[in-house]
Amino acid sequence: MGRDEPDPALMKPSPYLVRSAVGIPDAHPAEYAFAGDSTTGMVAGRLAGVPVIGYANKPGKAELLTQAVRML
Repeated sequence: MGRDEPDPALMKPSPYLVRSAVGIPDAHPAEYAFAGDSTTGMVAGRLAGVPVIGYANKPGKAELLTQAVRML
């Protein structure tokens, strides 16, 4: 799902888009995983109740993504 809402409050780290994607096939959030390369993506996934997978595409990013997940 891509961002289609003009409301900035619905952008990551809001779980809005993740919850919207999970709600399409009417399945439980635990049946999905959210993969992302940003700390806001990790937060959005966790807030939506979805397991997250961090993609550390730059040096040092793995620690940042891990810290973002642990904050919640």
